[in-house]
This record gives sequence, structure tokens and C-alpha cells, in this order.
Amino acid sequence: MRSLLLLLIVALLTGPVPALAASYEEASDLLMERRYAQKLLAAGRYEEALKQARQVLANARRLFGTEHRDTAMSLDTVAAILRKMGRFDESERYFVQALQIVRAHRQEAPADYAAALQNLAGLYRETGRYTESEQLYREAIETLKTVEQKDDEALISVYGNLAVLYQNQGRYAEAEPLLKAEYEWALKAAQPDALSLRMHLSMDRQRLFLADRMSSLAGLYLKMRRTREATELTAAALEIKRQILKPDDPRLIREMNNLGMIYRDNGRPQEAEGLLQQAVTSARNVYGNRHPELAVYLDNLALLLQRKEAYAQAEKLQQEAISISAHSLGGSHPTTLMQRNNLAVNYLMQERYAAAEQLLHDILTDSLAGPTGTHYPEVATRMTNLADALRLQGKHLEAHRLQTEALRIKERKRDDLFQLLTEQQKLQYLQEEMAFVRLHLAHTRQVLAQDPGAAATALDVWLRWKGIVMESQGRYLDALYRTDDPALKQQFEELVAVRRQLAGLQLVQPAPQSAQSHATRIELLEYRKEQLETDLTKRSAVYAKAGTSQRFTSNELRKLLPKGAAYIDFVLVEDWHFQPLEVRGLRYLAFIVSNQPGATVQMLDLGPSGSINQVITDYRRQIAAQAGGGKADTSRLVAVAAELHARIVAPLLPYLQGVSSLIISPDAGLHLLPFEVLRAKGKPYLLEQYAISYVGSGRDMARFGTSVASSGKALLFADPDYDLPLHTGEARPHGELLAQLTSLQFSRLPDTKVETDAIAGLLRHGTQIKVQNLAGRQALESTLLAQSQPRILHLATHGFFLQDETSGGSETRGLKAVQLIKPASGAAHTQLTNPMLRSGIALAGVNGALARGRDDGLVTAEKILGMRLLGTDLVTLSACETGVGDIKAGEGVFGLKRAFILAGARTVVLSLWSVPSRETTELMTEFYRLMASGTPKAAALRQAQRTMLGKYPHPFYWGAFQLVGSPD
Repeated sequence: MRSLLLLLIVALLTGPVPALAASYEEASDLLMERRYAQKLLAAGRYEEALKQARQVLANARRLFGTEHRDTAMSLDTVAAILRKMGRFDESERYFVQALQIVRAHRQEAPADYAAALQNLAGLYRETGRYTESEQLYREAIETLKTVEQKDDEALISVYGNLAVLYQNQGRYAEAEPLLKAEYEWALKAAQPDALSLRMHLSMDRQRLFLADRMSSLAGLYLKMRRTREATELTAAALEIKRQILKPDDPRLIREMNNLGMIYRDNGRPQEAEGLLQQAVTSARNVYGNRHPELAVYLDNLALLLQRKEAYAQAEKLQQEAISISAHSLGGSHPTTLMQRNNLAVNYLMQERYAAAEQLLHDILTDSLAGPTGTHYPEVATRMTNLADALRLQGKHLEAHRLQTEALRIKERKRDDLFQLLTEQQKLQYLQEEMAFVRLHLAHTRQVLAQDPGAAATALDVWLRWKGIVMESQGRYLDALYRTDDPALKQQFEELVAVRRQLAGLQLVQPAPQSAQSHATRIELLEYRKEQLETDLTKRSAVYAKAGTSQRFTSNELRKLLPKGAAYIDFVLVEDWHFQPLEVRGLRYLAFIVSNQPGATVQMLDLGPSGSINQVITDYRRQIAAQAGGGKADTSRLVAVAAELHARIVAPLLPYLQGVSSLIISPDAGLHLLPFEVLRAKGKPYLLEQYAISYVGSGRDMARFGTSVASSGKALLFADPDYDLPLHTGEARPHGELLAQLTSLQFSRLPDTKVETDAIAGLLRHGTQIKVQNLAGRQALESTLLAQSQPRILHLATHGFFLQDETSGGSETRGLKAVQLIKPASGAAHTQLTNPMLRSGIALAGVNGALARGRDDGLVTAEKILGMRLLGTDLVTLSACETGVGDIKAGEGVFGLKRAFILAGARTVVLSLWSVPSRETTELMTEFYRLMASGTPKAAALRQAQRTMLGKYPHPFYWGAFQLVGSPD
């Protein structure tokens, strides 16, 4: 419609140019007749509109001949009506004729030519001929640029149409900047200038143009799952239209419908119903009962009723909507297909599975036969719905095939989206999509367990989704670390500064009188952070190399495995049952890949996750008792380790014959378990049987072979002077660092100085690495965060993880941390919603800073994200619980581990519980002695742990540490 409206505006501006044979009156009458045809079109009276438009075309040819610009406009009017009716082939013929006529006049009337290009481009966009459509839009843009008196509004509208094309293709990364530019131009144009103010000129037209641009951008944000922004834009657009338009204006009705849809889909059903019902009522009053616009509103209201389980009412509205659309647009029109799909979902919810299957099969056949094929994102939804209908009838093989293809389409959409989204937006987007992935894996487990190729296919799917946000963020940060672009570097430095400001503010408990201003500061900084992340993601161009890892398969993974190694990938899935449809809890699955002769990918069901997680919790509780100096039950610890071995290791053993090393990718609660401490009753620990290392995802192995030059030095931090006075700023006048944090006191750890002195000596004498050993007053946060690309970074200090209980004895290197005490009644309470603030390490001066309400010396994972560690071969976190954090299934642990890996570290050694200081010093010294003598990292850690096992049999003393990343 936008293209047609632009053409009409151009027609009014230029006016008809009557031929010598036509009088002024005849030309004026023809213009009025054309406008009447357009009025009939707007009213949904398509057959009447078409008849009128054809009569106008005949009159134009009689008055002006077949090659006149006025004839071309009449051809465009006929074509626009045919397009609206879904008669695309006929529409194309008329649009092409019009374009051929105005092409001959493009020198004297370039705006007419650009409008004709747009009209044909819009048709091609709607019918999926995207390449041709894009070429025409770009030619229209170049044509308008040649106009002497620039028409910025016309040019910006073409860019907007091009953005809609990109949006239809799922090319959101290219669509957003065009729509944002269109919105920003309209925003500026809607501000009255001095003349307008002096003359009291109306700005209504400009404000309505702005409201439409808001709606366009909101539509894109909805597809990108950026719901908050979409809601704000749509609400603002509706308010503008309410101020200007009459209650029965179609533009106002359309905006009410848009906001109602957003409310419906985001948990605001009462507000949604009012808006959607009002849109339907108003549309009936304005259009009557057979207008396709009414069909859209009926369908949207039906979806709300469906969610309220008013299925019969919803079906009645859906049948009416489909009848209207099929009559006006045809049964295969995209709008009609969408409405038919919604009816099919209603059938599914009513358990009318056979009816749903037949309808969805017909819809999918019509969709795939269209010009877009499988490249249209909505096809994935229709495939998924049909797969559901088939599964619910026991037709599992066909359902599985469809779901696999649907996931491939979803991957293409995800990859494009991730070029635009911030990390938080990616996580929100992925939350829903991962449900489909887990369903696919659960379905494979149930119905294809005996299929020899099913396990490999399922693992390939999992490899393309597990940890994908972390990989995406890693590529983006990697590109920023490597860039030589000074503007990018400056933006990145600003992002780091904003992150650190936020980290400080989000740890503050504001006083009641300053709570609002505190919240406003945080909101502004979060908005700026989001802006910077979005812009940097687009500008860093990291996706030029993204495809390789995303096409990673189990075959590529097998080739990367060292000799004698096996890869074990765990996944948490819902325990779906399909007849009847229900979820019976959660289960752990395990994939096994090895390069042993004749080995194939295995997929094993390890059983309910709840009971496994409970045993892990029991094991960690026994370790905590030992760490806290309480009464530890060694026999219970042995029994729990044996039970875990039986549940999650023993089922794997038949497939690990001949295997000497394991590369493990945990999921969910398994992230909290070091597998090295497990053993069967009376048998050796896994530590003694296998060399074990960990990865976030199997795709991580693809980058182990790459290396980046580092500064070549080892940077060691130990025994910080926590009481060191710092002069970094005044105490906070309007609040304090979370009240419970200010009471913390970190005690000195002299053993850690012994540790780093020994490590420094080993590295100086056994390697060519330069060593900087910082302790006491030198172990400062500012020094750490200023470092760039050390080869080795060793941090021996207190670690912390914020949760709802405290533990950890005085002889350990940690505070399990800090109880989040509820404030007194009436006091404001700050909640740590950012998981990267819940874990960190303590450095010099932290005690005094905490007492003054500051976070200096409290190095959270959020602060670590700004470090430049690309090229750092090893980060060792010789502190308590540095591997603990908030866990998101499929994405891993949000804490120090994630922060250091995203900052660029190739390998991280970290702990899963409070570690004893003196024994940890022994372990770390042995670890570095072995590395200095040439032993690879993973092998060195294993040998050091086995040495400690010989001296201290209890796993508390040697079992906490894991090596994550490259084992070499």
C-alpha cells in the first residue's frame, strides 16, 4: 500500500498532463474516476473497484493514447487492485506495462518512474521474487537521488519498502538500520520549525507519517523478539493517531489491533481483549462484513479467545475470517494461509488431530509450492505444527523429518538475527527456540532409539544450538579485540566503562529518598550499553566467518578428537509423552563420539534429572561439610560418588573401550560436578582412569588449533592486602553497597604468596616466559583490568559466589558467599538480576572500599568482560568456587568462567567448591612445575591432582579444579 500511496501523492503533485485532444474538464473527470476506484479498493469492494479502474484505463487510452503518463497511472491502479485480490500474474502484466511507459519519460518525470519501479518491486516482494524486487527498489533509490529538488520523504519511503523486503527474507540485520533511519527522519520532520510555530501550521500529516514509521519499526522488533521496544513504539503510535484521527478512521483501527496483538502475546489479556474487540466492532461499522481487513482483526481476536480456551468461539471467528480472505484474496494468499494455520492450531488444541493434519498438510503444500519455498520463515512454524499433529497420532517418522527441516530454517533465521541482538536479547530469543530443539531430541530418544543414524543427526542439531549465544558473543568480542578501526576501539572502550559503572551501581542498596534517581541512572546506563552492544555487533562484521562453526557436525568433531579420546555431550530435555500429550519431568541424555575403529555416535538416556541433581547436591553438601570444618561423613561421600558413577558414568562405559581421555560438555546441574571425583565402589577414581577436560560445546574444539600472539609474560596475583587504603572516590552519599556486603571482611592468604613465588621461580628457570609477580599492595584491581594479552594469568586470592547462604571456613580461599538478607520493612531492596555480578574475586583494598560503600577491589565477572585476553593461553583461578555461577541449560554457567573465555582466554582452570589454601598451594606448584617441564596443561593438572590424591585421599583437597578449553 505504501508504494501505491506514494504514487498517488506523486500524481497529485504533478497532475495529469492532458493531451491536445483532451479538455481540462475531461482530464479532471478522469482523475476523479480514478480516485473513486481507489476508494472502492480501500473499502474492500474489489470487484467493483476493478471494474471502475478498467473503465478509467479505457478512457485514459482514448483521451491520451497508449504511451501517456496518465495512462501509466491508470494501469498502475488496475494492477494495484489485482495485486490486492491475489491475482498476481495479471497484476504483474499491468505493472510492467505502466513501467515501460514511464521509463520513456524518466528524464522529465523521474519521480513517476521511481514510483512505478516501487509498485512492481512491491509485487515481486509479496510473491517472493526477492532478487528482482531488490533490484527494482535500488533502481528507484538511484532514480530519486537524481531529482533536482530532493524529495526526502519519497526517498526515505523507498528505503522503508526495501527494509520490508529484508524483513520478509529474515534479513533483519539489514532491515533495522533502514527502518531506524526512516523513523529518525520522520521524528525530526514532525518537530515544528520556527515558521510553523509562528503561522500555527498543522503538523498532523508529519505526525501521522511518524506514527506509521513507528509501527513499521515495531513490526520488525516483534519479529526479533524485542518486545519492550515494540510495545513502546506501538503505544506511542496509537496515541498520536488517537489525537489526530476520528474514531472510525481505518488507520486508528489498525493501530489498536497492532497494540492488542502485542498485549495478547505478552501476558496482558484484558487490555488486549478491549483493543481487539474494539478493532473488530469498528471495522464492521466502517467496512461491513466482507472486507479482508476485518478478517485480519477477527483472526487476531480469535487467537486471544483460543488462549482463554474458548475454542468454539475462536473457531467461529476463524472460519469467518478465512471465508472473507479466501473470497477476496484467494485460498493461497499469504494472509489466508496464516489464518488457515491458526485454525489448524485450534484443532490441535481441541485434540481434533486428523482434521489438523489434513489442514496443515494442505497449507504446507501451498506454502512450499509458492515462490519462497523453504526460505520463508513462517514455513518452519507450519512444519512444526504439522509435526505436532503427526506425533499426536503416532506418525513419528514423518513428524521427525519435518521437525528436522523446520530446525534448519530456524537456524538460518537465528544466524541473521544474531548479527543485531545484544547478548540479553539473544538469550531471550533462544529461550523459546531451544524448546523446539529439546523437543526434537526427546522425540529422537523415544521413537528412533534403534535407528543407527538418528543419534548422529540429533547430535548435529544439538551441536548447532548448544552454547550458540556464547559463541556468537565470542566472535563479536574477538573481532573487536583484533580491529584496527579507531572508532570501533573507542566505542568498545566506552562499552567497557559503561559495564563497570553499571556493575558498581547494581551492587548498591540506595537510600529510600534516592531510590528513584538510582533506578533512573541504571536504566540510562543499561540503555546506553544496549545501544553500544547493538552497534558494535553490526559494525564488527564478525559474521563473515560465522558459518564454519555453525555448520559443525559430529563428523568434523570426530576428526578433531586426539587419538584415544572420546567426546561426551550431556543435554537436559523434557520427558515428553505424546499419547496423551504431557511432560513427565526432565531427563539427562548423553551423546558419545569417539575415533575408535567402527565407533558410531551413541545417544543414551541417563534417566530423570531431578534425582541425579539431588545426588550432586548431596555430594557437594558432603564436600561443604569438610570445607567448613564440620563433621564430614566420609562413608557417605564414597556412597554418593558411587551412586553418581552408576547413574551417569556406568551407562557410558561400554562405548569407552580403548579410550584414555574424555572431553566433556556438561549441561544444567552437571556443570557443578567434577567428573574426576567419581568412582564405582572399590574402583579407582575417574581421575586415575582418564585424562579429563571440559568444553562449553563441541564447536569449541574447532578453534583449539588457532593461536594469537600474546605479550609473552606471566602475570601472577597473590595475597592481596585487602585492608589497603584506596583513594578512588568518596563514600556513596545516597546509599551503600548491599548492606550485607559492607560487613564482609576478607582475611589475608599468606599461602598464596608462597604459591606464586614458587610458580614464578619455576617459570623463570624452566621457560623463556617473563614473570610479573604482584602481591600485597600491588595486587590491585586497576592493575589487573589494565593488562592486555598476558600469556599466563594466575589469580590466587579469595573467590566469591553470591547466593542465599554462607559457608567456607577460615582456611579456605572463599566466601560462598553473601546471604542476600531481606531489608527492613519499607526499605528498598536491590536484587542482583545480572548473573555476572554474582561471582568474582577479591583484590587489594576491598575491605575498606566495601566499608565506604564502593566496589573497588571486588572484581566481578561483569568487570572481567572488558579485559583483553585474546592470546592468553591459560587463566588459573586459584580461589574458591570460581567455576560456580547461574546456570542456563544449553548455555552453561554465567560467572567467571564465561567472562574469562569471552575475554579471549584459551584455557581456564577453575574450582567448583571452597578449596583449602595450603593444599591448593601444593597442587598449583606441582601443576606449574609439570607445565614448565613441557607437560601439556590438561596432563599436568591431572598428574598434579594424582600426586595430591596420594597424599590427601579426600577429594576435597584435590578434586575441585577443572580445566575448561584447550587441553594442550
